[in-house]
Amino acid sequence: MHRVNSAFLLNKKVFISVDEGVDSSRLAVKAGSVSIPFEPAFGDEIGEYFASQRLKFDMTDLAEQTTSEPVEDVPGEVYVCWVNHLTDWMLSGGQTIQLQIERRAEPCRIWFNNRLEVDAIPHGTTFKAFIATHRADAAFHILVEDIETGRSHTCTFEFDKAFSGGQLESGYKAVEYQMPRLENGARISFSVEFKAKFDDGSEFLPYLFIAEPRLSPGGAKSVLTPRPLLDGNVSVGSTWLAAPLPNMITPSTHIELILDKEKVPLVIGRDLNVELVENHGFQIVVSASEICNAVLAIDGKIVTDVTISPNLLIRFPAQYLTGAHRHICLKDETGSQILWETVTLLPSILTPVDVMQRESPPPFPSTLFPQTAHRYDSLKRQMQDAGRDVDYGQIARALQALEGGYERVKPEPLAFPEVSEPKVSIVMPAHNNFEFTYLALCSLLVAYNAVSFEVIVVDDASTDETTKLENIVSGIT
Repeated sequence: MHRVNSAFLLNKKVFISVDEGVDSSRLAVKAGSVSIPFEPAFGDEIGEYFASQRLKFDMTDLAEQTTSEPVEDVPGEVYVCWVNHLTDWMLSGGQTIQLQIERRAEPCRIWFNNRLEVDAIPHGTTFKAFIATHRADAAFHILVEDIETGRSHTCTFEFDKAFSGGQLESGYKAVEYQMPRLENGARISFSVEFKAKFDDGSEFLPYLFIAEPRLSPGGAKSVLTPRPLLDGNVSVGSTWLAAPLPNMITPSTHIELILDKEKVPLVIGRDLNVELVENHGFQIVVSASEICNAVLAIDGKIVTDVTISPNLLIRFPAQYLTGAHRHICLKDETGSQILWETVTLLPSILTPVDVMQRESPPPFPSTLFPQTAHRYDSLKRQMQDAGRDVDYGQIARALQALEGGYERVKPEPLAFPEVSEPKVSIVMPAHNNFEFTYLALCSLLVAYNAVSFEVIVVDDASTDETTKLENIVSGIT
């Protein structure tokens, strides 16, 4: 549009940059049937536009954009790459690259080819990420290439085995690299160098985790990110105007910029389907029809930025776990559109269940566990089925073992009923990891089963207590 240089959407406002001398009274934004005049924009809002344009790497089909040295003859021969596949090992609210090193006996290098290209790297720009490792001695490399000169800058961070990942930032090593100032375009990429597997006495494969790699400009304060509406040359010296939208935008909202009789369509709301998959009280899992940046708001307050994906875990901050009902809302990255919302009762829990299981002995409050509702329903059904011969003492022991967690397993005798003609056969492969197998058997005892079944444990050359399983658990084959 003539004399309008640029436009962007942020926090339910349309901002435009105009040439000096343009009469603002001739400009307006039309949202639906409502026309909103422009007013001079506040300086701090415009400053936030330049300071908050975070850039994230595209994780779409990332596994197909990775290469390795040595080169794989068959996919999965050297490594396996996922994004948010292992739900217990993905950072809450973000996207976590999860690498499983298959060829653990020799070093390898894995390159991520989802490079980020930018027109320039201003002073104060920082590359940020969170990294963690399981049983792997490895390094994380950042490469910055000057597109004009071809020169490159590198920075290396060592993975620290003290940081094993998980859902909280405290489980990751935070890396920050002050980027070189480049004015003529840059290409940013990263890679992982696997050196060796730590000898921890286990047969488990090594894993590496990289969460939320991104560029963060200096001076950014808000978690909201502006969405450009018109391309053009923008400078701080331009005249900036703002028009507040009357309502949150929706997928059907059409916004037009009006100058006299000229009209230019600016934006329509995102047509995105977001669904709640799981609600564990202190955390939720949501799924979306496509990957996009968003923000989490609780009771109207923006809490953090998130990346909505087909499998997004959101762990609520401790200050909101007070036993009160909360309005939970996911908005688009500009804070202008509600993508999904609900009102839910957040539990009065400050310590997550995994931390409590690791740091303190049971018993624990039943409200901690996402499985509590299922276990309660199972116990109720077993009590209602008066014709069954149920050993409630054994069910109590099995339930106590489940709530104690993997690291506190103290095996007690279990007994499955012997069935001459079972209708269902449950086959459990096992190779070491006795605790996992024992807890799986405990889960079968706690669960209500209306049909008869037999349990067959197939031991694949275990060397731990799995070899003595039949001495602890009777009625299995």
